[in-house]
Amino acid sequence: MNGLSGVCVLLGPSLTPVYDAQIEWDDGKITRIKGKTDGGPLRFVVLPSFVNSHTHLGDSIAKEASSGMTLEEAVDPVTGIKTKILEKADRRETVSAIRKSLLNALASGTGSIVDFREGGEEGIKALREAARDSRVEIQVFGRLSHPPEPARVKSQSDFTESEIEELYRVCSVSDGFGISGANEYSDRMLRRIRQVAEECGKKVAVHALESRKTRLRSIAAFGRDELVRITSELRPNLVIHLTDASRSEIQLLSSLGAGIVMCPRSNAYLGNGLPPLGVGLAFGAGLGTDNLMVNSADMFREMEFSYKSALAFSSDPKSLSPRDVLLGATVNGSRIFGREGIQVGEPASFVVLDLEKSDCLPALNVHATIVNRCSQENVVCVLREGQPIWGTLNFS
Repeated sequence: MNGLSGVCVLLGPSLTPVYDAQIEWDDGKITRIKGKTDGGPLRFVVLPSFVNSHTHLGDSIAKEASSGMTLEEAVDPVTGIKTKILEKADRRETVSAIRKSLLNALASGTGSIVDFREGGEEGIKALREAARDSRVEIQVFGRLSHPPEPARVKSQSDFTESEIEELYRVCSVSDGFGISGANEYSDRMLRRIRQVAEECGKKVAVHALESRKTRLRSIAAFGRDELVRITSELRPNLVIHLTDASRSEIQLLSSLGAGIVMCPRSNAYLGNGLPPLGVGLAFGAGLGTDNLMVNSADMFREMEFSYKSALAFSSDPKSLSPRDVLLGATVNGSRIFGREGIQVGEPASFVVLDLEKSDCLPALNVHATIVNRCSQENVVCVLREGQPIWGTLNFS
């Protein structure tokens, strides 16, 4: 039996503070949590490990290459600067850069990552190799090594036989498909992706409504809104961005069982505005740092930017709470991995923060302190299923 005592535990799916708590675990599972809810010592805080719900770790070799570029100039799968860099990249350099990004993410409290990986089967294998020693839990969503030609997409063609074979190979080594956007595929191609995923028992994730331009491109090219094509043809399990989405559109996706992920820092960097974060979090959205080309994989930075920019955008300090944002970085994302926060019977996968470091005490609101003030410096230990994967439990 292992345990900690005298800590503050952020308990369950609502991150309820339990003070002067004792938490115990055995065989990787939490067996006991005991404490009080009316206040107590607040130095060491135990909370679910951060889940970075959307990354492109392969971009680790292209940091800041897109500075000053539009979304299309930066990440278009055919013409974007990212595509050009990845195509020329040395595999060993790519693996090394990804490994460094994973270690940095782990050091800042992230235990789980959901990644979109380019480069087909080989790109996925490179990521798996880089992640092998990091001990970060990863779901990898892959795609074809090369997107279909625009003319074929416009004519509503299906994939070629060789592309279909590659789809199956990609599915066999990944957790599913990570689609750059519906505009890069015909209706028949979108249906084919869903078919292959279902046959292989895998998921489908997709970027959607990342900007107003992507919506207008869909209407111009296909005569239908981007979200309509996604929900009718692709039926994704996970939808990323929704920067241009309305409340009713987010509610529709949620009613269809699709998970939602928002990436405010990335959207801001590329000049696409900010997603409706308050609405997204109300429907259980996770947070992601998106491209390593534009952002570090640091959930502390994502949380603080998300919270303060959302308040600035709404002009209402009551429109969003720090707890909501912290949920987006922890519990909401953990549902992608089938977990529901810190509670008895759940895996002992959590991070321990020391609020005495980096001038975080006294902390009158623990959720706000973590979102607004904590950093990598506060992380003393990250556990996965009861085993430390960063730092140590021997602290005081």
